[in-house]
Amino acid sequence: MQREMFNIPVLLSNIRPVLILLFLGATMPMLLMSNVLADPTGDTNALIRQLNKDLRAAERNMFSGKNESADQQLKAIAPQIEQLKAADPKNSKVKSLESKYAKIRKNLDRKLGVTAPASPPAAPPVSRSKPVATSPPAAKPKEAPQPAEATLPRAVTGDLANAKTKLDEAESKWGEDFTGRSTVSGLTDPRAVKLEAVEQPLKSANYYYGNILKKCERKSSPCDPSHPEIAAIKARIKTIEANVDGLKAELEGAKAAKAAAAAEESARAQAAEADCENWKQKLAVYTEGDKAIYRCVSADDANMPVCKNNYDEAVSLMEEFQKTPWAVEPCGALTSTLSDLNRYMDNFKASYDNYAQRAAVAKANRGEIVFSREPIDPENPTSLTAQFKAGDHIYGLIRTTKPWSEIYKKDSSADVMVNVRIDGKKIHAQFVKLKNPELLSQQYLIFEIAPDPDKMTAYSNPDLEYGLSTATMRQGPNELTSHLAKLGPGSHTLELDVSYYGTTWSAGGLTIAGNDFQNYAKLHDQIAKGVAQSVTLPAARMTNKSMAAKMRSLLENAGWEDIHRINIVDKDWWLDRISGGNSPVKSRHIAAAALARDADGYYYKVCTFHQDKLLTGGFGELYLSHQGDRVPVPKANINK
Repeated sequence: MQREMFNIPVLLSNIRPVLILLFLGATMPMLLMSNVLADPTGDTNALIRQLNKDLRAAERNMFSGKNESADQQLKAIAPQIEQLKAADPKNSKVKSLESKYAKIRKNLDRKLGVTAPASPPAAPPVSRSKPVATSPPAAKPKEAPQPAEATLPRAVTGDLANAKTKLDEAESKWGEDFTGRSTVSGLTDPRAVKLEAVEQPLKSANYYYGNILKKCERKSSPCDPSHPEIAAIKARIKTIEANVDGLKAELEGAKAAKAAAAAEESARAQAAEADCENWKQKLAVYTEGDKAIYRCVSADDANMPVCKNNYDEAVSLMEEFQKTPWAVEPCGALTSTLSDLNRYMDNFKASYDNYAQRAAVAKANRGEIVFSREPIDPENPTSLTAQFKAGDHIYGLIRTTKPWSEIYKKDSSADVMVNVRIDGKKIHAQFVKLKNPELLSQQYLIFEIAPDPDKMTAYSNPDLEYGLSTATMRQGPNELTSHLAKLGPGSHTLELDVSYYGTTWSAGGLTIAGNDFQNYAKLHDQIAKGVAQSVTLPAARMTNKSMAAKMRSLLENAGWEDIHRINIVDKDWWLDRISGGNSPVKSRHIAAAALARDADGYYYKVCTFHQDKLLTGGFGELYLSHQGDRVPVPKANINK
């Protein structure tokens, strides 16, 4: 706010200061007012000159658009003009001053949208910060308040008229229809528009009413707030305020209802979005991750049953999905997932149909693996069961729909590989080598799991050779009892199958339950002793006397004593490449089984010998690079 600085005239000693005005947000000039006594001519003229100067300043502010500053200046000037009129009513200079004030006041009120009487100028209200205090003459006693019916002071009538005008405007606005209009902030609710239109004049009416109450407290314009005209203003204000409060409450209710409706709609939208996302996650189980249907399009036959289960789950889920609104109009997040799943399911169905045809053929070719607690007669299997208790002896019989010679396309020998899973986990495959045509012509194979050692036939037939999982662990009952001994309390499953080039020729399984499986540890030890009695030096697959002699020399240099025999067990050298594939050769190696005797008896170890590649292209000297586990050999078998 612009500051207007006025010179304060030096008044005579017979003029007392009566008023100091402070205005909103800024420091306004201080005007010293005095009661003009019986002979105030010189001082009156000085005050008139100062007020004329102040009026010109207010007019300049008005023309400059500083209406608030001009309004405050005029409000400060008005009571001083009233004082001058009271002191000298016939003074022409005072009348001229009053005329100038009225003209400026009228023009400013027009700009401010306020209706005020042109003459006499009413003393305007002071700033809200502090009411103006008027000091009475020192010698006069306090004036008694006028009765309610008394004539109101001229200082009050202007505010009274302005209050009535503003109340008339507020009441008129209250009766208007504001449909199609909007508030300054853009609200289009007719009630909000009406509220804004009514509150402005109501605020002004309250302002003028407040001025009236302040002026009634002054000694220069005493009046009673219960005066009928003042009381009528108060009553009208209260009525309009009650209407405004009611309308505000109505608007708040409407606002709350709108907010509740918006919240409800938002909740519905969020619920729909959540439901959409939920369905996306449900369907995504079959488009992503372990159950993704696309993984099954090219799955091998072994995994097709699991894939079919996943596919059936997806079909059931899609049937449930078809009952939802999303089936008619999928939400955005669901569209891509739904499209992918439909495509994957169509592709899988074609793949599964092909598998089903192959499976039907395979089923016709598939034999079975059966079990018993007693040795099984291949020609007349009896007492068969798939349920066992911990400690039971377990015998198996593998039956096929074709002879082994047809399955393996071999007439002289074949390695039958028996896959074993314990509780669904694969263990080392069990190999049984059939070494004569008679065994190859059969459509069965006796396969013992945990036999009575006295009735065991597994390692007694030299034409049935079981493989080795380690140097001392013979496959068949010897290894299987070791696995059974490690089972914990509860129920367990054993699943066996014989497969060759994608075709399962025989399959079967059993369940074994109990709290203590340690009997199989004892059985394993008994079988292992029997197996040990049949151990012989692995057969030679290459004959090279000079190389065997060099190997013997290397072993003796390594501390071996009393070497009895050496068999080279590899057919040929193995090439060691720098990084696999077709990368350059860095060395070659070959294995040999060496039988010797120490303080504990005869034994053999499978040893590895290396030759490094030379820059010339040849290979260097032979050297011992590895020694295997010690395998005891019965003395009776050292030459076998």
